[in-house]
Amino acid sequence: MKFDVELVAEKYWVKRLIADDIIAIVIIVVILQNVLNIQPVFIRSSPSDTSPTGWSFDTMMQSAKCIWRKCCVFFNVLKPIYVDKGAYKVLNSLSEAISLLSEVNVDNAVEIFVVDRWDPIWDGCGASFSSGTANAKIVTCDEQLKVPDPNNPGSYLGAVNVNHLAHELGHVMSLDHPGVVVISPMTASGTPNTVMEPSGFYADNPHQQSMHNCNNVASPLFRLSLTWVATRCIRNPEIV
Repeated sequence: MKFDVELVAEKYWVKRLIADDIIAIVIIVVILQNVLNIQPVFIRSSPSDTSPTGWSFDTMMQSAKCIWRKCCVFFNVLKPIYVDKGAYKVLNSLSEAISLLSEVNVDNAVEIFVVDRWDPIWDGCGASFSSGTANAKIVTCDEQLKVPDPNNPGSYLGAVNVNHLAHELGHVMSLDHPGVVVISPMTASGTPNTVMEPSGFYADNPHQQSMHNCNNVASPLFRLSLTWVATRCIRNPEIV
């Protein structure tokens, strides 16, 4: 198996230890990696609500971590915040989604609002807002993992949109859909057949990653984190 290793920043300390005619060389490598704080926001009718939204979040977040780790991007998930307004469990319009966004503002983090469903279905039942900026936010829904069957009312297709959150986080990090002509120098179109490919609501986004995507991610919310473990930052996307 072949890996392309890219060290974002590196510094070596070499010290010769001489004892009994044995020379040892000690090398310590410091790696800088991008970390993005994630603030999950779930909806409940009250603190005593036994069925708040957000049950799909961990599964979608785990997929996002696996996909973006291929680009040496890591996510620091903060403790969930709850909005006690049950009416937001089901969003009925884009304007209602925008209203929900104003409920929580956390500095230095991407807020991810999880509702039960977005009805009627709009833009894959999820979207990113203010992408590529310090105000970036995401709205998604638990129905990503329990998609209604359009041909059989009352039935579901199963957990088909596992990569939805990874796709929206790509938008947060300044990537657009493949083939989109971008005007701003701060954004870039994604690679075809990767996670940045749009899917709609009845088919998952691809899990593949590309070197082009990795080289073009950017966010003012990135913070640099030091690690001594080089293997945590090995870029190995499937598409060069």
